[in-house]
Amino acid sequence: MPQSGRKGDAMLDVYRAIVVAERRGRALAQREWTGQSDTWLVDIADDADGHALMAASRAALRFGAQTRVRLGWPENPSPVWQALADGCLRLGAESVGGEVRNSLVIRDPDGMDRTVGAFPGGDMAWRVGLGESGPWVREVIPDDPVKDCAACREVDRRAIGEYGVPGIALMENAGVGATAVLLDMLTGAARQQAFIAVGGGNNGGDGLVMARGLSRVGVTVTVGLFKPEAELRGDAAINAALLRLIAPSVTIHPLHDDATLLGGLLRKADVIVDALLGTGFKGELSPMFRNAIEAINASGRPVLSLDLPSGMDGDSGSVADTAVRATRCVTFAAVKQGFVTDHAKPYCGRLLLADIGAPSGCFDDL
Repeated sequence: MPQSGRKGDAMLDVYRAIVVAERRGRALAQREWTGQSDTWLVDIADDADGHALMAASRAALRFGAQTRVRLGWPENPSPVWQALADGCLRLGAESVGGEVRNSLVIRDPDGMDRTVGAFPGGDMAWRVGLGESGPWVREVIPDDPVKDCAACREVDRRAIGEYGVPGIALMENAGVGATAVLLDMLTGAARQQAFIAVGGGNNGGDGLVMARGLSRVGVTVTVGLFKPEAELRGDAAINAALLRLIAPSVTIHPLHDDATLLGGLLRKADVIVDALLGTGFKGELSPMFRNAIEAINASGRPVLSLDLPSGMDGDSGSVADTAVRATRCVTFAAVKQGFVTDHAKPYCGRLLLADIGAPSGCFDDL
């Protein structure tokens, strides 16, 4: 299993617990908050129910609650507690503008309540695994800011390093948004089968998140790995391990050494997901990726590209060799500079923008 060893196992355990807490929290918010009161006051303790309540407080915002969350911070908080609470505390201090409706209160050791931040009304940036599309994914409009690829990577860096949003949460949000798009593309498909072509970077990790989510709603998912699973790193490796543990029904084919199966796998799919290459791609394609992209284009199936069509330079929009000709492309965080060029138009298809949960301050001066 990738990402082995104590540190990797601990990260996987924490993240699994966060996903479970978010899922329970959303169900709790739907059940307990009826919309009859303007304020939902939640007292949270350091236990599994506390994790779910904290997640539920965020979910309640989605249903229109004015939520006041009170944390009884424990002396020795668990890693899951820290991951959930740190995201609330850091992002709660950010004001995006508009009416501030939702406050976060921490109870100090003397038993006094202290307000530490405020959530801007109706907007939650830390959104791990809630599974709602809502306003997170929308059509790109002419007024959307355009960023180069380096700026988009800087947004991720700031979200993680300055605001404390876990990188794996950004990946989860990207995958959740893209999953909503793919489910729309599968509407009316007889077999409900998806093939996800996965590369080795964060783009591939987004595809692995999608595989897990799609399997949960009854889609038959096949993953083609174009990087040895043991060589995956970071958040992509954690999501590969999660996929093995949580979604055993997903079939995974290693195609990095032998892609002879690819044509047959593509023919069985109703929709193909292109999660091969991301914003870091420049120059010419390797023979493996060139052959994979040509097979995807020749399949005649609808294709969803993640962030940008594989083979395209995200800054210039140019294609040195070949690139995926996407039916739809869901790009993350910001519209890529290359999309507005004439080079890109034959490849992007219908262009959508997904909010991955990076706080608005991450975009300042970029």
